[in-house]
Amino acid sequence: MKKRILSIALAVVMVVSLIPFSLLAVGADDASMTFTADKLYKSDKFLEAEPNTFEFVVRLPEGYTGRPGVIYSNYEKKADNAVCIQIQGNATIQLYYQMKDSNPVKYIFENAPINTGEWVHVAVVRDEVAGNVRCYINGEFYQTSTVAMEEYGYLTSTQDLKGMCVGGDYRSGNTYYFKCELKEIAIYSDVRTPDEIKEDFAGIKKTNDNLLVWFQPEAGMTNEIPDLSGNGYTARTGEAPEPDAQEGMSFNVNDIYRSAKFLEAAPNTFEFTVKLPKGYTDRPGVIFSNYEGPEKTYDRAICLQLQANGTVQLYYETKGNSNVKYVFKNLDICTGDWVHIAVVRDEAAGKVRCYLNGTLAEEITTTVAPYGYLTSKDALKPMCIGGDYRSNNRYYFRCELKELVVYSDVRTADEIKADIGETNKTNDNLLAWYKLSPNQTSVEDLSGNGYDASIAKEDLDAPSWSETTTPVTDFAYSFAVVGDTQHVTESNPQNLAKIYQWLLDNQESKKIKHVLGLGDITNSNATTQWETAKKAISLLDGKLPYILIRGNHDNSANMNKYLGTPAYYEQLASTGDSGVFEDGKFDNSYTTLTVGGHKYLIMGLDFGAKDNVLEWANNVVSKYPDHKVIVLTHGYLTNTGERLDTGVKACPSSYDSTLNDADDMWDKFLSRHKNIFLVLSGHKAADDIVAVQHIGVNGNTVTEFLINPQTLDLKYKGIGGLGLVAMFYISEDGNTISVQYYSTIHDKFYGNKSQFTFESNVDKSGIDQNIEKIEKDYGDSSKYTKESYDALTDVLKDADTFRNTIVTQAEVDAYVAKLKAAIDRLVLISGGDETTGTETPPETQPIPGGAEIGDGLYIIVPVLITVLLISAYFIFAISVKAKKRAQ
Repeated sequence: MKKRILSIALAVVMVVSLIPFSLLAVGADDASMTFTADKLYKSDKFLEAEPNTFEFVVRLPEGYTGRPGVIYSNYEKKADNAVCIQIQGNATIQLYYQMKDSNPVKYIFENAPINTGEWVHVAVVRDEVAGNVRCYINGEFYQTSTVAMEEYGYLTSTQDLKGMCVGGDYRSGNTYYFKCELKEIAIYSDVRTPDEIKEDFAGIKKTNDNLLVWFQPEAGMTNEIPDLSGNGYTARTGEAPEPDAQEGMSFNVNDIYRSAKFLEAAPNTFEFTVKLPKGYTDRPGVIFSNYEGPEKTYDRAICLQLQANGTVQLYYETKGNSNVKYVFKNLDICTGDWVHIAVVRDEAAGKVRCYLNGTLAEEITTTVAPYGYLTSKDALKPMCIGGDYRSNNRYYFRCELKELVVYSDVRTADEIKADIGETNKTNDNLLAWYKLSPNQTSVEDLSGNGYDASIAKEDLDAPSWSETTTPVTDFAYSFAVVGDTQHVTESNPQNLAKIYQWLLDNQESKKIKHVLGLGDITNSNATTQWETAKKAISLLDGKLPYILIRGNHDNSANMNKYLGTPAYYEQLASTGDSGVFEDGKFDNSYTTLTVGGHKYLIMGLDFGAKDNVLEWANNVVSKYPDHKVIVLTHGYLTNTGERLDTGVKACPSSYDSTLNDADDMWDKFLSRHKNIFLVLSGHKAADDIVAVQHIGVNGNTVTEFLINPQTLDLKYKGIGGLGLVAMFYISEDGNTISVQYYSTIHDKFYGNKSQFTFESNVDKSGIDQNIEKIEKDYGDSSKYTKESYDALTDVLKDADTFRNTIVTQAEVDAYVAKLKAAIDRLVLISGGDETTGTETPPETQPIPGGAEIGDGLYIIVPVLITVLLISAYFIFAISVKAKKRAQ
């Protein structure tokens, strides 16, 4: 019998040893504490030493994306000293502290990998000596915040300080109480090391001399939460502060109130009524906007917002990345009372005015650029109230908004005074009018113009997957292009290797012959990011050839230190000739390869390659006249297809005047060689792949690309980033190239615009030849009838489109024929038959599509259940055998 019991016990031990520690922890300690708004657990005294390490264990419900709330805080929205550690929406961890009479300091770790439905240990370490704050999840380093570090010894002063609270704080109504499960908090005065944090995660007993506070909240603790450190910071329950009476509407990060349509007339007067807490110094956020930020897919926008310290800003963006800002600073609007604000844009007078409660507060005299183009619906998104389309709606309005009125006319001072409190706005120039109250799910446009706004999440929740794309099957070989990976490297380091593993796994099926990297491998040049990059990229060593270049976020010394290994140079030379501009550095390098009977020269150039580098590049290309040349450089195109020229934001010369901008690189190198056919670049953010074509001095067509998914990886870092790879599938003759943008992390194609086919050797010389002929032989319009010359002019208007954008040879030939026909139809004023004719323009060939594909299938294997079933069978078998022996 003893043997039987021993056998069963051993089996149980074996089973238990297979169960992950985290699962045991959940099962063993489900009796955690939850909080409510009406009770506030607060200590009698403030911490008597500076807190530098904050650790806590939480569990969020399965699939939870809301704002869990405060862990430990004494914040009350006043200008006094305070500390607050909290979790915001979409698993954003924030350490916040406020200095008296100074701006607050925030350390933010967005979209932390806090798996819902299970217990997670979080540690935030404030290291004043290193000048950063670090975040750890389940004992593993997650992210560093490098916001300027300031001393906060003053926080231990007993003046102006309130006792710390567990699971809530002193803000109105305890609104931000912790809404999920919390089972442990430990606060230390020292800077905990990674090993010490791992020990804490493992549950080792806390006996450290630097332990300030230690709570283990449990269900049933209704009156107090004991401080197990012995330092006397027990938190006792008391009534929560009364909520402030709310008249207007408040917003949150998860909901965006979007209008049904864009404004159909240009707005020139914006009026709104808001209430900001007295002494409020934070950034309240957006009032009225359709701005998308740098990750934009549309190129025109308006944004009316309140920034920190009572600053009012009207911003609008024009096509091509230019923007105009009107900023009214430090206005007295943080009063705790309702304030009526009007911003009037007077283009005729060259002034933009801001009124507070009907009185002119500030006037800006400037050239007021026209923005009538904003009414063009093809490049605009509908307006939003209290938020906009920027990543995760992060600038949603954080205070109260009671009324918003938009007019197309320039309102006078008297009219603005009359608008305050007016309940019957019937002006003919009224565009939109909203009255806002608490808890609205939709907002009616009282103007009658149909700009009703309702909660819309589709623009925020999911990437724009292409549901009509199927894999290319008819191709001879392919190249894989990896754009800027900086935000995957920084925010989802565990997923960077997935990109390169996918390339290896699909090397044979996709016939991948070379991998082309476009720079910005890291985001902040941190050692941890380079170590992540090295581990991921080196997967290709000796297996799949690749070439790398440096981005402006990558330090040359670190890039060469971590990635410039002998293995890198060996694989660079494995396909043919290779070389570098400077010994020991691959910032500028080249390699050759022959595939499918075609010879290629692939050249990687540094960000804004200098003159001596371009001279070297010219010499290298000249040595390989029979090779098709692909050039990689980090910064070259904008997201609208223009070149990064001098004066354009983020052009290379803005970093260093000795660097060459894109137009310089074109003139000095790229346009000079008839065998350069492809230029690939990153740097500027673009959701979709951008492609344009230009004609070199030898009449050859050069196709130029911008491939940079950085803002998508940032926007969707909560789902691990996208890990996009641009696959270039090339036909047997080397001319037809099909491009597909594919997520290696989510097994989906991204964006319908980013899946297309083009011809790499389109001959466009006929366009220039005919234009030269027209300028030379038919330049004098006075010789021809107006009707016939206008017809020719209309055809000429499309010349740049056919010369500079991607078109097929058939479309070029049809356009050349159209030019010739327009010339032939010119009618001289004196004599001749005035025959006229029309020609049907060639049909534009659609971008190739494909059959619909399904979403990727994800299988969750119930490991624990399987192990338990097997174990039960094992235990049963042992018991049967034991019974037989006993008999």
